[in-house]
Amino acid sequence: MPFIKFSALRFGVAILVFIACVYLQVGIVMATVVALIVSWAVGFLFFPKLRLEAAGYLQRRYSPSKPHRSKVEAEDNDAEDRL
Repeated sequence: MPFIKFSALRFGVAILVFIACVYLQVGIVMATVVALIVSWAVGFLFFPKLRLEAAGYLQRRYSPSKPHRSKVEAEDNDAEDRL
């Protein structure tokens, strides 16, 4: 599952940057902000293929397989097909 791989990668980068910032005594809030920004940038710049695979997976997973039609519209289409 590409989504889990990409999420784990970003989470790992965020944790590493957060720990580095805390070690440098930047402050908890600033370390969190920096870690989130850096993890987003790393994922965006260095792993575009994985990011697009994850987005495609989510799109396929949550998009309907066939369009939803009302009962009346389905009956109208069936009537047109019989003509």
